[in-house]
Amino acid sequence: MNIRNIAYVVCLISLWSCADDLDFKNQPPINEVVPVTGERGPQGEPGVGERGPKGDPGTSPALGPWTITEVIDPCGDFSGGQDEVLFKFLNGEYLSYFRSGGNEFLVLLDWGKSYVTTDAQSCPFKISSAGEYQE
Repeated sequence: MNIRNIAYVVCLISLWSCADDLDFKNQPPINEVVPVTGERGPQGEPGVGERGPKGDPGTSPALGPWTITEVIDPCGDFSGGQDEVLFKFLNGEYLSYFRSGGNEFLVLLDWGKSYVTTDAQSCPFKISSAGEYQE
């Protein structure tokens, strides 16, 4: 597992959790080329006046329920091939991520169940009924 794969998963999760807030219906397709026509306008005048004082820092946004709070590597780092990892979210959910060849697997895990990783380590672990990771 490298940082590129983790960033890819975070992007997927972020899009999934934010999709309800986005307005995809009124956006042009990503691959659509919009031609620009017309003459270039004249150069604007330089700004007038001094720069204002620096404002106070803003507040950080509230963390959403699907914010990743922990990355767990069951049984530690595995140097013999692809390694499965778990993401724990602020809402207490766990997501398992594993990539093998050209396939990627994302699975939400239930509390109160035992699991074995699908990587070559076959590491047993459990998500307790209280939502705690246990090896």
